[in-house]
Amino acid sequence: SAPDDDDASDDDDSMDDDDAVDDDDAANDDDAADDDDSAPMEASILIVAADGGQLVLGDATLIVPPGALAADTEITVSASPPASDVPDAATVQGLVYAFGPSGTTFDPPASLQVDAVAAAPAGQQAVVSTRDGADWQDLPSFAAVDAAVGVVSHFSDFAVRYVAGGYEDCDFTPCGGDLTGTWN
Repeated sequence: SAPDDDDASDDDDSMDDDDAVDDDDAANDDDAADDDDSAPMEASILIVAADGGQLVLGDATLIVPPGALAADTEITVSASPPASDVPDAATVQGLVYAFGPSGTTFDPPASLQVDAVAAAPAGQQAVVSTRDGADWQDLPSFAAVDAAVGVVSHFSDFAVRYVAGGYEDCDFTPCGGDLTGTWN
């Protein structure tokens, strides 16, 4: 019985040593992350074409509907602050998301939701935009609570931007009448 107790105490000691090494490694990893906040974040996932799926990185979620991809595809994304040469840089809110593989298309379209978008200033709206060469192309988008959602038909670089516009007043006038009755 005594040798078993000794073995158990040796195991406990070795576990403590291992834990100390793990703690040091974790501390080093944290220090490295703190030293380079501009390093891009990255993620990837294999999306089965028939099933669809989603890829999440930080505040961005790409939602691929079932059947939107021609084949099973490893989807990648990296996110980084906008480069200094980004056109209309003042309109970009948050990170720029680069999706791959290049040339990937969606039919029906996927959607890209970017959370934690601050409310757009008066006279502007938040839209998801894609880089088309040197210019931004605003995608069909809508604002959700604390998010912007855009329709994505192919991969490129994406960002949320504030652009001139807003919700239009449709100047709707009800026609009146009696709403009671049977409706089909």
